Order: sequence, then C-alpha cells, then structure tokens
Amino acid sequence: MSKRKLLIILSLLIVLGLFNVKAQTYGIYALDITKELSSDKYLGRQAGTLEEEKLLNFIKSELIKNNIPENLIYFQKFPLDVYLLEEEPKLEVISHNKVILRGIYRKDFRDILTGTWNISGKIEFVGYGLKFENYKNVKDKIAIAKLGYENSKDKNLDRVDYRTYLSYYNGGKGIILVLDKNKEFIVSQKALFLNNYPIPVIYITSNFQEKLEKLYKEDSNLEISYTIKYKTLKNNSSNIFALINGKEDKYIILSAHMDHVGKDFDGSFFPGANDNALSVGVLLEIIKIIKEKNITPKYNLVFAFFNGEEYGLKGSSYYVKNPIFPLNKLLLNINIDCIGRGEYLYLIYNNFAESYVEKMKKIDENLNLLGEHPLITQSDQYSFYSLKLPVIFITRASGDLFMPDLHQKTDTFEKISYHDIEEVIDLLIKFITNN
Repeated sequence: MSKRKLLIILSLLIVLGLFNVKAQTYGIYALDITKELSSDKYLGRQAGTLEEEKLLNFIKSELIKNNIPENLIYFQKFPLDVYLLEEEPKLEVISHNKVILRGIYRKDFRDILTGTWNISGKIEFVGYGLKFENYKNVKDKIAIAKLGYENSKDKNLDRVDYRTYLSYYNGGKGIILVLDKNKEFIVSQKALFLNNYPIPVIYITSNFQEKLEKLYKEDSNLEISYTIKYKTLKNNSSNIFALINGKEDKYIILSAHMDHVGKDFDGSFFPGANDNALSVGVLLEIIKIIKEKNITPKYNLVFAFFNGEEYGLKGSSYYVKNPIFPLNKLLLNINIDCIGRGEYLYLIYNNFAESYVEKMKKIDENLNLLGEHPLITQSDQYSFYSLKLPVIFITRASGDLFMPDLHQKTDTFEKISYHDIEEVIDLLIKFITNN
C-alpha cells in the first residue's frame, strides 16, 4: 500500500473517530457554580447569616445573566431561628476533682443539637439501653448506651429518641451514645435541625468509649462534665424563584435547597458541594440551556431555590403555606438533593407521580426506582408530599444508600464527576421538553 493511500485511510479513521466521541455537553457550568458556592466566600451557606445575602445576590445575578427578566424573579422572606456555636464544646472525664481525659469535638464526640447545656454527673453504662430496666440506676447520672442491638426483634427500638426518653424518665441528666466503628464519621458531621429533647444527647466514638471504660474500671466514681453553648438569633431567611412561562397554565416546580450547615466554632466551614451547591448549579444550567435553545416548555416552569432546609425544611414548608404560584395548578414537584456522589441515581416518589416516573424511566433506563421510601421525608419534596401533591425526589448514593462526606468538611467540589452531573441534566432537559 502506498504512503498516500495509508495517509488517506488514517485521516478518515481519525475523522470518523472524532465524530464518534461524545462531546461533554452538560455539567461544566453547573460545576463552576458548585466550586463558587462551596468556596470560603460563602462559609458553608448557613441560612439566616451574613453569607446568605451574598448567596441570594449571586443566584439572582446568574438568573439575570441567563436571561430571566427581573420581573420573573421572586424573593420570599420567612422567619428563622439561627443557631450558632459560640465556643468549642467540652467533654471532660473527672476523677478526684482532676480532669483525666478530654474529648476533642468532631473527633471524639459531637452533640445532637438540643441547645445550650452545662451538666456534670457520674456515669452509668446501660449496654444497648433498649429496655426500661437498663436505666434503673441512672437517676442524676449520665447514661452511656451503645447504638445497635443484640436481638433482631429489637431492631425497631434502635433509635436515638427512644433511648433518650428512657434515660430522661428514669431521672438521667443526659445520654451518651456510642457509635459503631463503621459509623464514627458521624462525629465529624454538623446538623442544624433542633431536637426538642429534654436532656442533652452526645455521640462518642467507640475508641473514646474504650478509654472511658478502662478509666471507669479503675475508678467507678468517675464524673463526666459536658458544656456546650449556642447563640440563638431571631432572623429572617429568603427563598428565591425564577419563572419560565410555558404554553399552558399549569406548573412544574423544579427545586433544590441552596443552604448548608455553615461554619464551625473555630471559623472553619462545611463546603456543602454535593449537599447542595451542585443541585443549585444544575438548576441554573437547565435554565441556561432552555434560554439558549429558545425552548418554550408545555407548562410553566418554576425554579425554586429553597432556604433553611438544613433547619428542617423551613423554606419549603413556609412556601407551601404561602404559595407564590397556585398549588391547585401544580402538576409536579421535582426536587434534587445530593446528586453528585454515589454509584446509583435514585427516584423516590409518591403514587401521584407514578406516570411521570414512567416517562423518566423511558428516558434513562438506568434509574433506580424506590417508590415511597423513607428518604421521601428527607428533603424539600416532603413539604409538597405532606399536602398529597405529586413529588419526585432525585438523589444519588451507593447501593446501601450511603452518601459520602455528608455534612462533613470533606464535601468538596473536586469529588464530583461530570458524568454524574450530565446524567441528571440530560434526564431533566428531556423530561421538560417532552412534557
């Protein structure tokens, strides 16, 4: 074969190969947004703080940049109690008036948010603490219970609230819950949802519990001192909405919460890239695509950026009680949360949304359908679900529904893949343009 023919064949193969390479269509803009919102400029995006103002201004500027007219951008203010940790919490083990062991916050222990406490008392090990009689000696003491169970029939009793009230009803001053080794990452998490428990609840690692138990064998009169101080501010927060008008006077709400859990006592912050900066980026990219392609959807599309989700769905709960767009014309709420990490893309939904789920499954046959899984209560779709409105919750996780780095300082944008973003955007764009 002549060199000329060989060059022609090679050139054709290269050209054909280039045509067969799938271009990276979606996700770059969404990831840029994720990088921005998970940066130190927003310090973890805690609702009701100074950083919220920057966040709202940024989202509004992106909406305008993506050709949403200002008169189709809506803000909705709502009241919010804001919880701020004032100083490093202390967990100390005391023997003969001397501190013999100190826990390190978010390494050895953390609180379940129940407010400000300053307690001390002797300790009482109660095993798994699943029976009333386990707590017979906890009066004026701090109970220590292992999470988990020995007998499978006790599985439904393996709950934080159940153990907390057993300790409280028996006169306990507080309860310490020992995490299994494979769940010790929980001590590095932060949560803003206020639990109205009557006594403080503390997580510790099994390693810290082993040290404590060893010291207890040497001195059964050990005491634990626990101090945690929160400042509570009566503030306001805001949701933000963008409307793209459709051909018919019905609505589909695509939503994502924009807030995260904010800063720590030492000024370090929780980036919240996957939870939920990425979903904000995805909604903005969908808007960008619709505007650039001059798509007129069949139905009005409301893009809802809810706030206060981390406090317990505060923004979306306020919205469904004070809707800007009539709920009797709402066809569907699609809520996206934590969509960038994990092997599988899941749809959680109620029976009112089954016909829409079938359409999504035709678009992407790899979707995993969970129906009315308990996760349906875990993000803003629940506010609509509670009113018996059609909802679909889209999230990504591993096969056992584990979400890596959730509410930890390690939830950074570098860990998110373009492929995972592209799958969600492609699904939603195709669904919108076919409905």
